Amino acid sequence: MQKEIVIGVTAAVIASAITYLGSNVGQKLTEVQLQEIADNLSNDSAFNTVLLNKLSTDARFKPKDGSDGKNGVNGRDGLNGIRNISSSGTNWCAEMGESNQICWGYMDLPTANTHTRSFSFNFVSPFSVIPTIANGVNANSSGWAFSVYNNQVTNSSYRGSIVEHSSRANRTPVRMNYIAIGSK
Repeated sequence: MQKEIVIGVTAAVIASAITYLGSNVGQKLTEVQLQEIADNLSNDSAFNTVLLNKLSTDARFKPKDGSDGKNGVNGRDGLNGIRNISSSGTNWCAEMGESNQICWGYMDLPTANTHTRSFSFNFVSPFSVIPTIANGVNANSSGWAFSVYNNQVTNSSYRGSIVEHSSRANRTPVRMNYIAIGSK
């Protein structure tokens, strides 16, 4: 179980860092640049040590099988199980171990004067089964609260709509984010 937690936490950290870099450096990152970022993180022993030490000292993350929980995917430590990052616009996917992958991305939703907005993400690499999704809805203004009120997840896409909680029409800029984890 700890291996899966380390993989998930690590993948989320990498996904967040690469998404931030990709959306805030003022230029598009190429697949080669994204792979270089992932390689640098995976080879950063200080980053891996901090992450693994935090998890190995917390009793909540001790595995039930009696092992020490220090090995990562396939007996390797840290981020070495994450590889082959691919991208398409503001969407990315990376392999985790031999049979899993994580995809993540974001999109700025249209600012039409309405209380609902639609989103649509196509995964860079389809999953073999429907993945688990986590999402975030970020309004670029105070006083607004949005949430997903309908969605459809397939092995190749995540689509749906968000609604403003008080059903107020608005033009507030909103960014929709997602992370999808599952079997490749």
